[in-house]
Amino acid sequence: MILSVGLGAALLMLGNEATGLKSLIGEAQRWAMTLMDIVMTIVPVVPFMSLFISIAKGSGAELLNGWEFIVAIYVSATICGLVKLVMVCLKYKVNARVLLQKLKPMIGTAFASANTITMLRQEYDISEKELGIKPEFSSFWIPMSQAMLNPRSTLMLVIPPVLILKYTNTPISTSFMLALIILVLELSIANPGTTGGWSILFASLAFPADYVGMFITYKLACANYNAAYGALQMGLEQIEAAHKSNAINLDRLRAAPSGTGTTEEPASH
Repeated sequence: MILSVGLGAALLMLGNEATGLKSLIGEAQRWAMTLMDIVMTIVPVVPFMSLFISIAKGSGAELLNGWEFIVAIYVSATICGLVKLVMVCLKYKVNARVLLQKLKPMIGTAFASANTITMLRQEYDISEKELGIKPEFSSFWIPMSQAMLNPRSTLMLVIPPVLILKYTNTPISTSFMLALIILVLELSIANPGTTGGWSILFASLAFPADYVGMFITYKLACANYNAAYGALQMGLEQIEAAHKSNAINLDRLRAAPSGTGTTEEPASH
């Protein structure tokens, strides 16, 4: 993060003199995103291979316990999303229906792709055109939010180890919870790949390796819904941050929806 901020500041100071370097960085970013697309295509195969191995070993019955993990993710994501939505609407006196209507395309993209990164370009447009957030703020906040604590990653990193303790009949001690909190805070920064995050978490807490593949399989069943929850949270957090910086026109979120599905601007007096 520090290197990125420093590089960004240097490029701004150089202006047109850094055109060639900006093009090089842009090309490197396109290559990195292409590589990530390949990785995202391959990675889902791994947990299903682990699933088949578990069944072949005769432990397939344990997989039926996964319904608790799936229910826990859906319930926790729904509650956290609703609480955040209600808090923002009450605090800033905005219309919840209007707010959800404006965030709906972004949430839909995240749900369809099971990834919050895919809706970044859409988030810029919605922030500036629909939410009334100043471009100079959204251009800073949106990329920065990807490098901050991601609530959906936190849910995914907290629930699995707690359920594993239940399956292994291991008591939840104070030292375990402290270690879990520290690891989750570290691993959920910059929204790392959940596969790698779980592997590090499980290894650090001495959990059986067999559970990694099992819980990644369960995670795939929640990925779309959890991504939609993450998109909602990111949108609400941006509204709060923009208000604190006086960089948003909240009147756009207080208008009542019209019959055409659009929002009406408040009449001027």
